[in-house]
Amino acid sequence: MSEPKRHHLVPEFYLRRFAHNGIVELVDRHDPQRVNRVSVQNALVEKHFYSIDTEDGRDTAVEKMFASHVEGPASRALVRVIDDKKPCSFPGLRQAISMFLAFQFVRGPSTRHASVELFKAHTRKVLSVTSPEHVEAVMQRQGRSVTPEEAAKIVKFAHDGQYDIGVSSEANLHLSSALKNVLELVPFFKNRKWLILDFKSPVLLTGDEPVALIREPQSPGEASGLLDAPEVVFPTDPWHALVLIRPDRAKIDDRHDGTQRMADVINSHVAFNCHRYLVRYPSTDPLAGRSIPDKADPVVSLGKYVVIQPRVSTQSRKAWLKKVKKFD
Repeated sequence: MSEPKRHHLVPEFYLRRFAHNGIVELVDRHDPQRVNRVSVQNALVEKHFYSIDTEDGRDTAVEKMFASHVEGPASRALVRVIDDKKPCSFPGLRQAISMFLAFQFVRGPSTRHASVELFKAHTRKVLSVTSPEHVEAVMQRQGRSVTPEEAAKIVKFAHDGQYDIGVSSEANLHLSSALKNVLELVPFFKNRKWLILDFKSPVLLTGDEPVALIREPQSPGEASGLLDAPEVVFPTDPWHALVLIRPDRAKIDDRHDGTQRMADVINSHVAFNCHRYLVRYPSTDPLAGRSIPDKADPVVSLGKYVVIQPRVSTQSRKAWLKKVKKFD
């Protein structure tokens, strides 16, 4: 059996829910006028995105695990809950969907980008304060030796900061951290109150990062984490959305008709959350007349600290920095 090389950033079964005759429209997040119609098989595909680099070559075990243990059960559960209208309180269905949402929350390109940028920022911060003695000690541990003059030159180069920091394997860096504690995220989805919204027409979009956090409905990109986000939204297809509400803000699971205002809020937050591409049902324009706020860099350095904020807008970042500096 051949090893899977072409990896979908979101599962193929999920993209099919947004397709017409096997076709979806890909929209450039940074230039919404750039729209391409592509088959589901070729949408949001990146070669070896989930392959781990080992001494024996690329290992596709993670991609296989996604397909068999996460995506398969979630596909069946979504059909039962969304299409067949079975209660989302059924433990097996709820667990499968919660597991899928937890993995999708950390497996995408935005999380990878944030992981890489955090690594680079930490490395640069360490190099900026290194000393000749530290350089000599590191070299000795590696079985190499340098003179004090050579160590001083290395330190000067490190302190100048005029260099790029590379990552030998972005997949290894991303997946080793993202998957380490992913199972601990499942309860943060499962234990919320679930609201399913039914829309009468295909008004919802999705993209390469479809699990979005909502803090301020009219302001995508307000700083928030999974634990304290009032709502987590996930469009299951153009006609339905799953809204996971923080337990202190809702008493029961529910299902009812969605409004255009609800669709606008969901679309704005999902579009903002996406990294590079939005996905929509052909011949629809869920973002018509609406703009997407700019995303801030996922990592920011503050003095001796490096802070990661992967889902905030530039406006929210500026406001946060202003508060931080005020109390510094």
